[in-house]
Amino acid sequence: MKSFLFRRFAARMIQCAAFFLIVFLYSCKGEDGEVGPKGDTGETGTQGTPGIQGPLGAQGPQGPQGPQGPAGEGYEKAFENGYIKGTIKGTRRDGTGFEQAFNFKLAFNTEGFIKNGEAHELVLSRFEKRIDENAIKLTLLVKDKDKPTQSFSLTDFQLNFSHILDDRSRFIFSTETDFQSWWIQLPMSINNNQTYQLTDYGLEPEYYVSSTDKAYYVFTTKNGSRVYFDAVGSNESEPGMFAYIVNNNGIKSFTSQTYEELSYADQVFTTTDHVNLADQFEVPADTYQISEYAYNKTTGVVTFSFKVNVGSFSKNRSYNPAEINGTVSVNVFDGQVMREGAE
Repeated sequence: MKSFLFRRFAARMIQCAAFFLIVFLYSCKGEDGEVGPKGDTGETGTQGTPGIQGPLGAQGPQGPQGPQGPAGEGYEKAFENGYIKGTIKGTRRDGTGFEQAFNFKLAFNTEGFIKNGEAHELVLSRFEKRIDENAIKLTLLVKDKDKPTQSFSLTDFQLNFSHILDDRSRFIFSTETDFQSWWIQLPMSINNNQTYQLTDYGLEPEYYVSSTDKAYYVFTTKNGSRVYFDAVGSNESEPGMFAYIVNNNGIKSFTSQTYEELSYADQVFTTTDHVNLADQFEVPADTYQISEYAYNKTTGVVTFSFKVNVGSFSKNRSYNPAEINGTVSVNVFDGQVMREGAE
């Protein structure tokens, strides 16, 4: 029993001694010393994972217009060399007569007489502003280029011309002649077209797709109406059936005593009772005249006048006969001289 009490007493004494020692040490703590020198910078850590990209900012204001670029190559090479000028007389698709003057001066290469068999060939092209618009090209074949009186052959004649009229409408005329007769199939024969009055006998319909993805063939009439035929067909109609007509006042109608009896397919018009209205037609040859031909071998100037009569089907956009009268005055080279083996 004494031993147990002694051990408890000793333990208490040890605890008290430890407590007074801690209190003593704390009360005897000295003042803090000066801050030591800065340690060396540690190595750079590895880069963290990039964050999620933020939303796209609003578009900034438009910048100022840049300087004008250099002129195109075609304009740099173009030069004036004489002229091919004249007038076009004819009838528009709506039956209105017209007469328009043209004067083309720009050339893009030097032209001249080139030997072609027993004759000399002269190919001339002139432009107004651009090479794809307002241009003329003709090819003249002469037996003897130095003689003013002889027979001439005009083997090619092409004319493209557009002009803004006083009422702000655009006049367009183009033709590519054919001086030999040829055959063509008319979707609507000339005789049948007296009833239906299509401007081009159905040769060049417009392909139109509506906002609802319905496709139509569209034909214009001489009074300015536009007639629509289903190009694909639907559950209600077969391909080519009459769909609707829009008159020259913009009024749309789904009925027409004249056109609802027609259908159009495979470039042929037929009636609802299966009468074929198409026809094969022989297109007469276009004609020409060359006059007042002269060639000055010293100056290189060649001049002549021409008259070309084109028919309704000579790739003539008016689909009516037209007459083109003109004069030519250009400077040309006399011929090509090559040594044998020249590149």
